[in-house]
Amino acid sequence: MTSSLGLLLALVFCLTLDLTSVASATSTDHQHAVTDTLFTAQHVDTLDTLPISSSQVMTAAERSAFATKHPDFADAVTSSTLLPGLEEGYTPQGLTRLTPDLLLVTSYRGFHVGSKAPSLFIIMNTTAASDASLLAIFTLHNTDGTPFYGHCGGAASVADLVYTVNDYELLAFDREQLLGALVPDTVVLLDIKPIFTEFVDSKASYVFSDNERLYVGDFYEPVIPFFSVPSHHGPSGWVAGYDLDESGRITATDSYSLGFMVHDKTVLKPDLAIQITAGVQGIILCDSTLALSLAFGLYDATLALYPNPLSTEPTTTELPDGSFLPTYTLAKEPSSKIALPTGSEDLDCDCDSNTAQVLFESASTLYRTPIRLAGGSIEDRTFSFTLPAP
Repeated sequence: MTSSLGLLLALVFCLTLDLTSVASATSTDHQHAVTDTLFTAQHVDTLDTLPISSSQVMTAAERSAFATKHPDFADAVTSSTLLPGLEEGYTPQGLTRLTPDLLLVTSYRGFHVGSKAPSLFIIMNTTAASDASLLAIFTLHNTDGTPFYGHCGGAASVADLVYTVNDYELLAFDREQLLGALVPDTVVLLDIKPIFTEFVDSKASYVFSDNERLYVGDFYEPVIPFFSVPSHHGPSGWVAGYDLDESGRITATDSYSLGFMVHDKTVLKPDLAIQITAGVQGIILCDSTLALSLAFGLYDATLALYPNPLSTEPTTTELPDGSFLPTYTLAKEPSSKIALPTGSEDLDCDCDSNTAQVLFESASTLYRTPIRLAGGSIEDRTFSFTLPAP
């Protein structure tokens, strides 16, 4: 029988193989702007010709074991929606609410399915029946019109913009154009490219906005050199915070070079940073609570809840340009933890209703087999849940 260590190494190899193409997935200047139309093509197809489908991956036994294995999370869940694209080799990564009913999910497809395909934005109606939830599929392109194969590790909708992230880079899309492309009772297929991009001082593995600031975070795992971070990010990486204007754009103008870490690219200086723990896949800040999605490997993930560190006094961190940045630090241990199925990814939240969303990559074709063999719990849905107190 294959050992757990062997399964973990195989999983890491698959992940690293997919991620080696990320650095070349996007364009290269500090900022790009495009003046031509956002949509390079548009057509509408019927459900039987769509490039992705919403197919249940979990077995009946796996679904029935959900509440038994993860009772605290199951008690908090208020609704769920099946993730599209799992059977076609796509791996879900990021999510953000566009409206109370509409959820945008990001997904990439790597070499593990035999050939790459451009990454996707997928818009779903989370209040519709499962066979009617899929509304739009956007195939992502770079600003120069070439296909975008990046990881799309997170998503954030704020004011006029929708952001996704990839390897120190933010890609910004026009929120109203995304919503305006939707057609009632039809699944829309579109090619799309960002209206601008920015390089930031974060590995940009996930992103979140509280409408006043954009938080862009590192994924750090000490056993894998590929996931190293710049030394000024602290021992386990950080989340860089950038103030936003009313349109959702970053207000920072100062910048500096990170050297070889980003192929000598210039990054925008953050307004603050939060030093974090290892294994972070997503973050939300909601009033007095900071929550992290923690996942790596073949077993249970964790929702870790902390007091919001922004209410504490910051220290300072010296940046590569010699300036100093206010830096906040998490408590050494979370106030509480909730066990999640394997492979939790991005988080989003609505502080007014005290609800949050999470999705999982574990039911993708890249991960489901080794996770099942190791006894982990795959998950083929995105969930809304009540955010517990820290």
